[in-house]
Formats: sequence, C-alpha cells, structure tokens
Amino acid sequence: MSLVRASGVGIRRYAKIQSQANPYDPAWEAYFEARHYAQMKRRSRGDYVTDFLWQRQKGRCPHCQQALTMERGCDLHHIVWHVLGGTDDLLNLQLLHPNCHRQVHHPS
Repeated sequence: MSLVRASGVGIRRYAKIQSQANPYDPAWEAYFEARHYAQMKRRSRGDYVTDFLWQRQKGRCPHCQQALTMERGCDLHHIVWHVLGGTDDLLNLQLLHPNCHRQVHHPS
C-alpha cells in the first residue's frame, strides 16, 4: 500500500452559482443548462469517444431530446446494430439515456 501525496492531487475550481438562481424557476433553465454543459464537458475529457459523441449531440439524447446528465447516465448505442452489419465507427455511434436505449431495442 502506498501513501498518496497531496502534491499529486490536481486543483479543481468550481464556479459559484448565482445567488438569485432558482433551479425550479423556468426563467433560469438556460443558466442551469449552460452550467451542466460545462460540467459534463470537464468530466468527459478522459474518454475521447464519449466526449466526441456528447459534443456532436450537443449534450442531448437523440431519442427523447432531453439533456444527457451524469445522474441519469448514458449508454453507447450502435445506430446500425452489430448483428445487422454495423461497425464501431464514430458515425455509427450515439449516446442515449439507459431508458431510451431499452426503448430503442425493445419497442412496445
């Protein structure tokens, strides 16, 4: 077991939320979406595929058009399924909410 040095931990800066911002007020929706977009952009820097797809989709699920969030999660989906000859090419991939992904594969 090794000891972690404090000097090896990177500094993470957080943007303060405006004091009058209310997450339940529709007038502030754009403000919170912009904050969320910036947060997701910072978090996905390590994974090129997820980062690329998330930016290409502008942070939205193509199935339901809702924002992709860390809380709801996201699944990697092949537009043309592997069993139908689809590839792992970036043009054949998209990010979907887990529930949307299930709906795409098992429509009722």
